[in-house]
Amino acid sequence: MIYNEFEQLNHLPIFIDGCDPAVDTTHGVYDNSNYIIYNTEYYPCIVASMMFHILSLSSRIQLIIHWSFYMEGKRLFEGNRTLMTNYKLHLPILSDLKLFGKLKYKLLFMEIN
Repeated sequence: MIYNEFEQLNHLPIFIDGCDPAVDTTHGVYDNSNYIIYNTEYYPCIVASMMFHILSLSSRIQLIIHWSFYMEGKRLFEGNRTLMTNYKLHLPILSDLKLFGKLKYKLLFMEIN
């Protein structure tokens, strides 16, 4: 990892910005049908896996920024990487992020058969 190349910075925390596999969040499924993935159960799983792997890299990671967008007037479930709908219906991705926030430095291991 590149942060290991600078020993004089080893005492500093690591902040990660833009931690999201999605791009072009201002558009929705009506602009590009491929964005439907953000409205499925797969997207929160992808983000949770990504967060776990990033947090596993170093105990110095103090902050991960996961951008989300709430756009007034957009159609419901349009695929804008939102945490909740215009009617304040919480989407599964929000539960993922809350769980990671509560865990802090604890690791949770799960196996699903």
